[in-house]
Amino acid sequence: MSKFKPGRRLTPAAREHRPVPAPPSAKQGPTSTIVAESDTSVDTPPLDSVFQEHVSNPTRQFAFKCTLIFLFFRFSFLHEFVSGKIHFDAHILLLFAAISYFAAFLAGGLFGAFSEKVTWMWFAFAACMAAATVTSTWRGGSFGLLSSYLRTTLPFVLLIPAVTFTSAEIRKVLNTIGFAGTVTIVLGLVSSDFKTGRMAFGSAGSSIQDSNDYAAHLILLLPAIAFLFFGGKRNVLFKLAGLPFLALGLYQIFSTGSRGGLVGLMITGLYILRRGTPKVRMAILVAVPVLGLAILLLVPRDASQRLRSLFNSEDATQEALESKEARQALFWASVSITVHHPLLGIGPGEFMDYQAGIAGESGQKGMWHDTHNGYTQISSECGVPALIFYLAALWMTYFSLRRTSKSGVPEVSTIANILSIMMVAYCVCIVFLSQGYNFNLPVITGIATALGRLVPQMNSQQASLPAAHAA
Repeated sequence: MSKFKPGRRLTPAAREHRPVPAPPSAKQGPTSTIVAESDTSVDTPPLDSVFQEHVSNPTRQFAFKCTLIFLFFRFSFLHEFVSGKIHFDAHILLLFAAISYFAAFLAGGLFGAFSEKVTWMWFAFAACMAAATVTSTWRGGSFGLLSSYLRTTLPFVLLIPAVTFTSAEIRKVLNTIGFAGTVTIVLGLVSSDFKTGRMAFGSAGSSIQDSNDYAAHLILLLPAIAFLFFGGKRNVLFKLAGLPFLALGLYQIFSTGSRGGLVGLMITGLYILRRGTPKVRMAILVAVPVLGLAILLLVPRDASQRLRSLFNSEDATQEALESKEARQALFWASVSITVHHPLLGIGPGEFMDYQAGIAGESGQKGMWHDTHNGYTQISSECGVPALIFYLAALWMTYFSLRRTSKSGVPEVSTIANILSIMMVAYCVCIVFLSQGYNFNLPVITGIATALGRLVPQMNSQQASLPAAHAA
């Protein structure tokens, strides 16, 4: 899968400093990296020299730390929350993005992910997006969306593999995403709609301000939060501290009244039952229904009634019925636009204006909403080829994660399973959301690429242990 080959021959100079596995008496656990301390008394096959060079590169290590900060702000939306409260945008996200990109470029290997087909799929999608911008019904609006995508979303496909090399670093990436999720949950507590009505993220102008978007974001982050508190050898106190965050996360998801979020939760639960360990399955079958029922009894009345309308139309409020009809109309409008503009669409971000214009020409009132479906959002705004590349990138990423989960390397397999759960959850959620250009899926692709590259290195080192001990 990767250009880093475990069996690559080394120069005499490189052989003098090659790393070897730690002896049997050395303490090793889930927190150790794959790099053992040097011991020239044991002649064993080394790790790939190029791989090891990147691991020990101090510039790369600095870039990795900056990337963790970048990821924290990207997933927590803390920068948007602060900017909304003080009415001033300090451009924190762009600052750490620029530092991370530049440091990764100086460290070398920023473009190494191009050895993977999935990277080319994401860039092909971006190329279609750029072409659709050129032919857009309003180039200015499309260019703003394209610029943001190229600056803070697409680079994750290159950045994460360029700075993340060891199992410990991959674990830190996932833990950072989980910690960002706990911060988002805490920020949600200060929302004015936390106890009444439909809950929304308390930050005006945020990209997760809408209740449905907020629910989908939390659903994506819950597996990472679970890994943060329960993954590895966590002590009992740390695990107990994680329970309130998971409970609050579920409570907030239900409080949004998002029916699409509820569907996403149910399908994610079924996926975990299919792929999880017996212990995880037991937790899903026993604890989650009890917790879910308790939370459902506590959520605001409006949100609870909205969720029940998914199963019984008699419980639906007038607002819920109108929302359902509007979503259906928006979906078919996006399909119609896709059929009439199959090659390049109408331009990124232009569905709302275009649909309103078409409706006005026929004497009808425009709906002034996005598609509420991430996939038809892409097909109608960027064309069918863009959707094909997008779906190909998703499939390749998922296939890579499933292959890694079967690698036999315990911690790497666990992380791959967590990421596949997050991916399935979000891919289901965006069936009901206009989040086709969101950063979440490219981030998962970047981590999957780093995981796939790491497995051969770990297998090579593990295979060398018996030979080293025998010698």
